[in-house]
Amino acid sequence: MKIMGFDEFVKMPSGTIFSYLIDDRNGRRLDGLCRKDDTIFDAEEGWARDFFEIELVPSFEFGQSIPNLDGVPSRWGALDYDQRFVVYEEADVKKLRSLIPGTRRRKPALTNSGSGAFPLPSPHG
Repeated sequence: MKIMGFDEFVKMPSGTIFSYLIDDRNGRRLDGLCRKDDTIFDAEEGWARDFFEIELVPSFEFGQSIPNLDGVPSRWGALDYDQRFVVYEEADVKKLRSLIPGTRRRKPALTNSGSGAFPLPSPHG
């Protein structure tokens, strides 16, 4: 796993598996398990300002409705550029996959991008 700030994270390829790193009064924790999709650039300013994500394992807050895990990308939209992200590397993703029943027999159709992350294929082709 590697901890990244926003500027480094948005340079990661679509398909990168990550969680949000939260530091608050309750301590440090990981929130959600997501797949990064396309980065949104500000055309006038030329810098990344947002990105799309697909929740694989959503985070829940007490009283929150259960989200729809339909695989449709949604915008991050938090615009908290101090947010830190935990990016899972190939070994991390393989370990996670081995813990999910029924996934051990399938050969993963994934490749390592060489970026330190372990991207999954984009649903956009």
